[in-house]
Amino acid sequence: IYDKLRAFRNMEGPCASAFDSYLALRGIKTLHIRLEQQMKNALQVAQWLQKHPQVKQVRYPGLDDHEGKEISKKQCKGRGGSGMMSFYLKTDDLTLTRKVTDGCKLFIQAGSLGAVESLIAI
Repeated sequence: IYDKLRAFRNMEGPCASAFDSYLALRGIKTLHIRLEQQMKNALQVAQWLQKHPQVKQVRYPGLDDHEGKEISKKQCKGRGGSGMMSFYLKTDDLTLTRKVTDGCKLFIQAGSLGAVESLIAI
């Protein structure tokens, strides 16, 4: 068994450090609270965007008109949803689209979703 575990360790990488394990355990304890608040906040933003005159469509599974609403309700507590959404402007003008992304004060422009910050991308 030692040889199998050693081979697995070599392929997958070493174990997490004690500090990394501590941080993961500490974060897990409040994860459910943070996710619930994230879904509530995302729903409020999605509903606000739906009413905005320059927004053509909002894609968020917590909204009643989303095609994946029922699946989302089964997978998430409450109304369903997550912290991620997308929306489409009524314009295809890149200059106007840039005004939206440049005007965001709480969102960082980024092309990756691999971060904990709130991100926006074109």
